[in-house]
Amino acid sequence: MRSAFSRFPIVSSIEIVQYRAVTEKEGAIYVNFISWLCGRVWPRRTPFSIYHRGIKKADRRDHQGAIDDYTTAIEMPDTPEYMIAMALYNRALAHVSSGDNQKGIEDLNAVLRTDKTPVNVKTATRQKLARTEARARKGDS
Repeated sequence: MRSAFSRFPIVSSIEIVQYRAVTEKEGAIYVNFISWLCGRVWPRRTPFSIYHRGIKKADRRDHQGAIDDYTTAIEMPDTPEYMIAMALYNRALAHVSSGDNQKGIEDLNAVLRTDKTPVNVKTATRQKLARTEARARKGDS
């Protein structure tokens, strides 16, 4: 019996790999294949993908790599404004984590000036800004 998607060879391949992964109880094969496929189908140079690459670098404590990725995502012309705000916020966190409180404060203030910043991001920004400024004053005295 032919699959409903048999005229699309890539989908048929996905069904085969999914079947093998389920029957062999090795879900890792299926997940790895899907990750590989997504990397081939969707472009890697989108603001969304670069932003998420920055998040992964920040999780690995690669602060400079995360800062670079967030900056790239912010500067791309097709980045939505809400994502710019989130990238600025995360870049501020990376700056503060790497010890550069002044750049972190500048980014946090930029988040507050951005029009389409989600409410939860603005709230977290105000809280982080207050803590960072207090820490910077404490370090100056």
